[in-house]
Parts: sequence; C-alpha cells; structure tokens
Amino acid sequence: MEKYIYDRKPLSLVKNKEFSFNIPVSIDTKQAEFILECPEFDSSNFELKVTFFIGKNSSKFSREVILKSGYNTFGFSDLKPEEQGKYILLSCIANESLNLALSIKEPSIA
Repeated sequence: MEKYIYDRKPLSLVKNKEFSFNIPVSIDTKQAEFILECPEFDSSNFELKVTFFIGKNSSKFSREVILKSGYNTFGFSDLKPEEQGKYILLSCIANESLNLALSIKEPSIA
C-alpha cells in the first residue's frame, strides 16, 4: 500500500507569486516522488513551469518542473551529490495562475 506525506494537497497558485508550505517532515530528495495534478491544464494554450524550493538551515535549492500534461511525476534525484539529503519543502512559484493538487509519495521500503 502506498503511503503519502501529502495526498492531493490543493495549491492555488497566482502567476509569479511564491506559495509557501508548512510541511512538518523532511523529504528525502533521493527517493521521494512528487505528483502534480492539474485537470484544467492544456499544453496547447501555454507552457506551465512550477519551481519548487527546498531547504535546510541556510541552504535553499530549486527544482523547475515543466508540466507536460494534467498528471506529472517528478523528484529531486537530479540534485548534485553534495546537495542530496533530507530537506523541508519550502515553497513554489508558477508562471501562470492555476489550481493544482500536490501529492508527495513516501519511498517504498523493500
């Protein structure tokens, strides 16, 4: 059975305005899977870019996601090895106003 840190948390993003989070747990950047759902997204009308910011202490890293459809999965596994670790998800910003649902899936323990 899949476990989620967040399951379909609604995000109402305003174009170019940062949306802050209050996530009480650290996310393992090597293993956590993020899912963005946006049923109203139509890639023929515009390209949607969502930048997520994660951090710990004074460090802050960003990850830009370009939505290709109404259901997108991504992770932070492409961070440099020295940037990998457990971080708090801080905020996100998008280049268009839109309502999204964010899910963060916990890594499976094999």
